[in-house]
Amino acid sequence: MHYKHKIIMHKTKYFTSYHSSNKAEFVIDFGNKKVNFTFCELLLLRKKTNILTSHNSIEHIVNNRNVEILTIKNNSHIFVMDIPQLLDLRLLIDSMFQCTAAEPEAI
Repeated sequence: MHYKHKIIMHKTKYFTSYHSSNKAEFVIDFGNKKVNFTFCELLLLRKKTNILTSHNSIEHIVNNRNVEILTIKNNSHIFVMDIPQLLDLRLLIDSMFQCTAAEPEAI
């Protein structure tokens, strides 16, 4: 897939998000892999990151294993993330939704 027609939405320490300028497609660059998302898939990822970064989940991760295995898009992509990466991903996704909400509607 070519990414030259994508505009950068947001960049964090670990991740970068892009939006396709000609279709409803989002891309997250995880550093070693770029993954395409539809809006619905992005909503599911936001729900999953919100759960994983809740106080109880973070406490569980710290007390047990210090990493979390994140599977996305029906387990077709697997990432092992530590707490700073999980929090950074949540920041990125929250920013993506703020950018999407702030975009003017086309008439």
